[in-house]
Amino acid sequence: MTIGNCRNCGSAEKYSREIRVGGTYYANLLPVGPRLFGSANSFAAYEIHVCGSCGLAEWFVPQRLLDEVKEKFTRMPEG
Repeated sequence: MTIGNCRNCGSAEKYSREIRVGGTYYANLLPVGPRLFGSANSFAAYEIHVCGSCGLAEWFVPQRLLDEVKEKFTRMPEG
């Protein structure tokens, strides 16, 4: 994922890390992973981006899980 400047302060100093989630409230928000699909590469996870200047944190679904999310979530109308 391409990471641009912070949308809060404009800084280019950003950090990123993918975290696995399981058995937590956050895992319930993202219903993908081994408990539904059984794939070792399909664990529920989020990618967190943190601005090194102001501390803004943003949570993203990793690119590799987007197809599964699209199968399990309802698409919202555009506009």
